[in-house]
Amino acid sequence: MTAELARPTPVASATITGTVSDPSGYPLVGITIVLFEGGRGEAGMRLDTTTTDDIGGYRFTRVRATAGDDCRVEATDESGAHVSTCSTLTVGAGATTHHTTMPVAGHVQGRVVIQDGSTTRPATHVCVTAAGENVVQAVNVSARGTFRIGGLPAGKYTLLFHDDVHLDDGVSAHWMSVTVAAARTTTIEDQVRPSASQN
Repeated sequence: MTAELARPTPVASATITGTVSDPSGYPLVGITIVLFEGGRGEAGMRLDTTTTDDIGGYRFTRVRATAGDDCRVEATDESGAHVSTCSTLTVGAGATTHHTTMPVAGHVQGRVVIQDGSTTRPATHVCVTAAGENVVQAVNVSARGTFRIGGLPAGKYTLLFHDDVHLDDGVSAHWMSVTVAAARTTTIEDQVRPSASQN
């Protein structure tokens, strides 16, 4: 008679709770928390999504997982005031507690205009990319040519200005360097780009 191999004990309704705070321990409200199966670097299926409450707490119930499985927790501040984080936890046989600390982020903002002869107008079809160490974020400028990128860890970045998919102005990309500080907004001088007729 062949003995059966021991199987992992399934967790029919695992519970994962925790808090999200800034480095000083202040609880963060309204943070988006996404739970994935698998650890860091794994694709993993999304299991659930929630937001932190008025004391920075979050709670997932009836998580379909097996004791000993790894899950990934991604925390995002939609306001851009804090740096998004990704961490892993191991599901226990009962309730699992997992706390997260989000670093304070910096912002960079500015305006892009098109030089058309002696006049300027807002650049409406330009994408601005902020690229730093292990960080890349991009936004399209507004109808007024303005942009604001948040959620950036403190450090040095390369800002790349290039036409978006519309290729409206037909101008080539250019770049500049900028330093971003935590809890501060760095405003750059207006970026002037030539019109398509001047290329």
